[in-house]
Amino acid sequence: MKELEVQYQLARYESQRKAQEQEASKSRQLTTQVSTFSQTETELRSQLNIYVEKFKQVRNNDFHGEGLEEEDKAGKRTICRLLLVNS
Repeated sequence: MKELEVQYQLARYESQRKAQEQEASKSRQLTTQVSTFSQTETELRSQLNIYVEKFKQVRNNDFHGEGLEEEDKAGKRTICRLLLVNS
């Protein structure tokens, strides 16, 4: 009887150890994924800032006068969409 109890406890321990190893592996994988996502987000935000500055330069150079307000609204909508998609 004692031998069966020992075997049961060993089997239970082994099962819990395997489950813990799987969770640790999954945790490492998710941590790596989050890190990659954060780096990608930083790069995309940097690119977006460059495009915003280029847009402002083009708008200032090409759109003095007519349609400036409409172009500004369209640009702001585009920027907002990009930020929402990437957040």
